[in-house]
Amino acid sequence: MKTLEYAVFDYSISTRIWPYGLVQDPDGNWWIASKQGLLRGVPTGDNFQFKLYQATAGRHQTIQYDIVTSLLTDPRHPRLLWIGTLGGGLSRLDTRTLTFTHYNTRTGLSDDVIYGILADAENNLWLSTNYGLMRFNPETGSVRNFTVEDGLPINEFNLRAYAKRKDGTMFFGSLRGLVAFHPSEFVDNPVPPPVRITGLNVNGEPVQYGDSTGILNQEIEYTPAIKLLFSQNSITLQLSALEYSIPAKNRFQYYLQGAEREWAHTTTDPQANYLNLAPGKYTFIVKACNSDGVWSDTPTSLKITVLPPWYRTRWAYLLYAFGLGGAVFFFYRYQLRQQLALVENRRLKEVNHFKSKIYANITHEFRTPLTVILGMAGEIKQFTVDTPLAKLRQAGTLIERNGTNLLQLVNQLLDMARVEAHALTLQPVQADLVPFAKYLLGGFESLV
Repeated sequence: MKTLEYAVFDYSISTRIWPYGLVQDPDGNWWIASKQGLLRGVPTGDNFQFKLYQATAGRHQTIQYDIVTSLLTDPRHPRLLWIGTLGGGLSRLDTRTLTFTHYNTRTGLSDDVIYGILADAENNLWLSTNYGLMRFNPETGSVRNFTVEDGLPINEFNLRAYAKRKDGTMFFGSLRGLVAFHPSEFVDNPVPPPVRITGLNVNGEPVQYGDSTGILNQEIEYTPAIKLLFSQNSITLQLSALEYSIPAKNRFQYYLQGAEREWAHTTTDPQANYLNLAPGKYTFIVKACNSDGVWSDTPTSLKITVLPPWYRTRWAYLLYAFGLGGAVFFFYRYQLRQQLALVENRRLKEVNHFKSKIYANITHEFRTPLTVILGMAGEIKQFTVDTPLAKLRQAGTLIERNGTNLLQLVNQLLDMARVEAHALTLQPVQADLVPFAKYLLGGFESLV
């Protein structure tokens, strides 16, 4: 009778573990799939040091879902560990560098629920899921999905229900019995399917070549670009993969350059919908794969331009610029006129003040010669026949000189009017001041 030996190890993590399976890597570490995450046990003498990997939002270098359903050591690269989860797809872990690579519906898997993982002689991974059986090629990343259309009794499989015989025959347990097959029985279709855009709907209405919308100048299959009005910004593009062995298994992947940053989920739905596209330029790119996961070599593209409304066109912006420039110009002119009016008003006040001052001075200037003339007139009245001729001449000279002064004052008043009318130019003259002063003082000499 053979005796079995067991060892009990201290599990130091507080989280209670519900294990689903375990494998050992080439370095002697144990990896345990559990309902609570991925557990790593590193041997430390007679015991193990454990670490629990759990999903963390936004963190790539860990598992992507806490429920780990299955583990498989890569047959060709034993340091690589394949990890199946109940919602995070498939992950590959390098057990030495502890780096993760993830595969999910965004990268081409048909489902993110993985129940079991087996490897065939070609190193393809066979994955049981909620949506059939997947054959995954780790080298190329290509996926072939087998469903009820291919002969399966049902698409949904069971947890921990998978095994492989030595001859390579695989067994997967489904909700309707056991599925058994040998991977070599499957022959792939290696021809990549061309993909075409076969239909266009705008705002829910089909668009045809030559209709009243004027969008298509030829059939949509041969149209490289379309232009849409601002109000025609919700579109549906109908797609077709030219592969008819199992048309229902053809899949599409697409994205709208200018609106999206990455490819959309792989889908069997042969249409792409985009709602309320903003004005701008876009490029729709689509590729397809056949039922064996062989993708088309060359994607098909369609350039789409959504025109802006009239008030957001280049001409409208030019008009706005002219309008704004005109408003600024007229406002500037208005401000300039206001400033000129203020300057003119200030100048008029200064001129009026200056005129008042001048008129006051001239009035005083008029009074002096008039006083002299009137005085001379009074003295002349008192002259007799015996008055000397020299005195008469002196009186006449004084009267003439002061009359001349009065005439000069009148001329100065006229010159002021000409200055105000800007008709007189100032002409400075250099002269001897002494004779001029004597001349002015001479008008005040007395006859006595």
